[in-house]
Amino acid sequence: MPASDGGDDPRRLRRRRSELACQCDLRIAGHSARFGVPINRLGFAIAYDELAALLPLVGRAVALEILVEGRVWGAEEAQAKGC
Repeated sequence: MPASDGGDDPRRLRRRRSELACQCDLRIAGHSARFGVPINRLGFAIAYDELAALLPLVGRAVALEILVEGRVWGAEEAQAKGC
């Protein structure tokens, strides 16, 4: 049986989805949607690719807020911040 390349790891899948969402020109979400990068609560650092996609999307100040606070925002607050 071949060794897994980690492609089925749930953390890796979430990271790929957030990278994809950052690259999109249009994101559609319902009122109950939640946004955030709570990775610092797990003791991990954000991947460079994710950070590179996040910075042009929301700007340095909001990106720093997202990464330092590590909280999850509701749809209205995320929309107001440009997420």
